[in-house]
Amino acid sequence: MRYPAEDATACYARVDRLARAAHTAGDPRTLNQLRADVHRDLLLGRNTSMVQTRAYVAVNASTLLGLDDLPGELRGYGPLPAERIRRMAMDMKALWSGVLVDDNGVARRLAEQRYRPSKRLAEFLQLRDQTCRQPACTRPAERCDIDHLTPHLAGGVTNEINCHCFCRRHHRCKHEGAWKVEKVPTAS
Repeated sequence: MRYPAEDATACYARVDRLARAAHTAGDPRTLNQLRADVHRDLLLGRNTSMVQTRAYVAVNASTLLGLDDLPGELRGYGPLPAERIRRMAMDMKALWSGVLVDDNGVARRLAEQRYRPSKRLAEFLQLRDQTCRQPACTRPAERCDIDHLTPHLAGGVTNEINCHCFCRRHHRCKHEGAWKVEKVPTAS
């Protein structure tokens, strides 16, 4: 039996994630032995873990919109035709997030369409900001709200450029109009 690339990649990712979790928990078997046993248990219905898998696809937005037919790439597999990538985008119950890359293909920004940031983005913001962004406030970023500079309802995206950490007090002050935040251009 032959599976589509995206299904095979997702299957392997799930088996691998479960095997690595068992290995981290102290199972003495090798990863390959664990993968084989996890695969068997999944097929026989013995393992019903709902581990979330991720399949990473690199594709131009213009291709997703049907404006061109440039191929996309499924990480861990290779290139896929534009039509197949578009079908995956429409058929899979997937959470898509945009990553802006420079001319060399190096990821520079992460943008998400949802209001709440992903755990990964929240962790990045907390590491970057360290404390509340209000001058002289020392509340640790881990205990702050993540706020949008341009409000989400006004078209503000959820990314590291538009989001920052404010403690609850300063977050409320901003929204109640006590003060406002302005983005200052930085030299590149």
